[in-house]
Amino acid sequence: MAFKFFRKRQKLIFVIMVLLMVSFLIGYQGLSMFFKPAPHGEKLVGKAPDFEITYDMLNQANSDLSLLRKMAMGFGFRSEQWVAFTVLTNGQDSSDAPLEYMILLEAAKQQGVGVTDREIDQAIAQMDMNGSMGGGRVLFNWKALAKQLREGSGQITETKLRGVLARWLVVFKAYREANPTIAPSNTQVMRTYRDTKEQIALLTCTLPASKFAGKPDKNKASALPDEKKIAEHFAKYKNRQPNEYAGVEDFPFGYRSLPKADIAYIIINSAAITSGTPNDKTPADMQATTAGDLDRTIAKLSEKDSGVAVGDVMSKAVEEQTISADNLLNRKVLLISIDKLPLDKAMKVLAGQAAPTIDKICFPAGQYGDIKIDPETKVSISARNTTVAKVLEDITKQLSKDKGKKMPKISWACCKGFNNVLFPVAGVRFFPVTAGKTGLKTQEQLKADTLIATTYRQSPEVRGVLAGFPQYAQAINPRAPWKVGQPTPPVGATLDGKNVELRWRLTQVQPSQSPKELTPELKVRVIADLKKIAAYDLAVAAAKNVTTFDALTKLAKDQKLKTVDTGFFARRTFQPGRFGDRYVFTELDVLNFKNPVSNGFFIKEAFAELSPKDLAEYDKQSANAVAVGLPCELKVVIAARVNFRPAMRAAFEKHKAELIEGVMQQQKAEALSGWFTLDNAMERSDFVDERLTADE
Repeated sequence: MAFKFFRKRQKLIFVIMVLLMVSFLIGYQGLSMFFKPAPHGEKLVGKAPDFEITYDMLNQANSDLSLLRKMAMGFGFRSEQWVAFTVLTNGQDSSDAPLEYMILLEAAKQQGVGVTDREIDQAIAQMDMNGSMGGGRVLFNWKALAKQLREGSGQITETKLRGVLARWLVVFKAYREANPTIAPSNTQVMRTYRDTKEQIALLTCTLPASKFAGKPDKNKASALPDEKKIAEHFAKYKNRQPNEYAGVEDFPFGYRSLPKADIAYIIINSAAITSGTPNDKTPADMQATTAGDLDRTIAKLSEKDSGVAVGDVMSKAVEEQTISADNLLNRKVLLISIDKLPLDKAMKVLAGQAAPTIDKICFPAGQYGDIKIDPETKVSISARNTTVAKVLEDITKQLSKDKGKKMPKISWACCKGFNNVLFPVAGVRFFPVTAGKTGLKTQEQLKADTLIATTYRQSPEVRGVLAGFPQYAQAINPRAPWKVGQPTPPVGATLDGKNVELRWRLTQVQPSQSPKELTPELKVRVIADLKKIAAYDLAVAAAKNVTTFDALTKLAKDQKLKTVDTGFFARRTFQPGRFGDRYVFTELDVLNFKNPVSNGFFIKEAFAELSPKDLAEYDKQSANAVAVGLPCELKVVIAARVNFRPAMRAAFEKHKAELIEGVMQQQKAEALSGWFTLDNAMERSDFVDERLTADE
């Protein structure tokens, strides 16, 4: 019997034997190449003169970075290596990190940078040492990590783990070789000491240009500019966005439109789901069911052949979740008698008196605009041979009478998955799902949107992402993560003080655009801005006459300006940072600067003009005052010295070693920030991202 089976299938057995022999000779991986399609990962991402990067290489970079995140605590918190990895992975769009990492790695290889097994062993020993310095807790241990990964689902061997570490060490070694640590000069250290220890206290007042706008006796600020000046001003600022400052001495005007984004979303209302959940289910089950139904509907409507426009997908999905409630509303109520029952209990009575009965009637409760509905509000009704719709209408009218505010007419519907449950959908909406759109808005407008601004972190890719558009849109920023209409992860938000879940899509993007011509509307803006410049010039002229301490206080009194005492401050402050320690300009918050560069510019001018020339006078107020014009702020800040504290040489010698370390930390921080950023990595290697130039 068995021989008969083999005789009938000689050819099949022969083929199997050949395959077994071939597989033995070339191995499983070689054999599998015959059966799997050609790898699309070999497609080019971009190239430099000396190397190319493919999608397969980006996949490797992603894998490396994932494992390096598990090793990062071994680098030593706030060490140079830890800061480098943090800048690489967190200091930019997360989508940039794999490309940058691979550019840095390939560039390092081209420069001949490599590491030996001995260097890898030394790095592991150092990581174990760093990981054991956790205040009694072991933060990192190489053998423990290797065991965890080897026994995990990925079954990653220690050899592979060493390979990942080796590639990172090549990247970091290339950085160290290109940025050797050089001790700062004595002059540099002394300047840092002066900048951080020398202190000044000022009395200031701010003279805004608006003080001189449109005054009849100051025709320079109110006169209509001529056509030539209007055309010249428009040409100068038409390719800039408002407040796109070129520097402290430039005005904040711009006529290029701001980029805008339109976001369509669906709110999954947990409170409505909980209210409408049937007694034999749990709210969690119903929430999961609703979310699953919604996701499937959105996916179906998003298909190219669905015929639904990108901007309509969300509203259509909600339409498919919404079912007519006529069947429930028209149900007969033979007799109902409710005497001063709380609203929520009255709904239970009504649902039970309907024929046939209704599972739930979710009458809205809470704050809706200027209408507040309290579920404890007492209602009464007595009726025969009526309908559910008529009873609901009568109760709504009764609420209007009791509250003194007219309740809107409420419309009702059913929701898919909530059989035999009534939800309000219009007048007041308390429905499991609701569609909405932001409309085309700038980033600032989106941040001000009461719903979008509350989106919070649910995964690293979507932290505050909705309020951060439109810069996250690829149509505006080619390296941004989101395309119009692409599937997106859900995010949480807050609505009426309660947490909700959003399904969302970027549906439209409008990039920044320069105006093609000077329209009548733009001309009005240009003329207004030219008048602001004229008013600013008048403010500068008036401020230049204030040359003494007494003149400053008189000007403040005459112009009804507020004087501000800054208190003592130094030029710079030592600032520990996640991406390295730095000496930064002291923030003079009391002066309310809008442009970030104004702060440092004012500090430089104030110290240069108001520091005492004779240190014997250091603890006295200055006789003179200085006017610091800030065109970018359209104002002039006038200041006089109240007091001064010099930097003493004896203290310098005492703190010199500490200062040298601080300056070196700043040098490292600046070098790291410059090296481990994608734009700089691309520029150094002449890398061209082919994805940004290829036709879609």
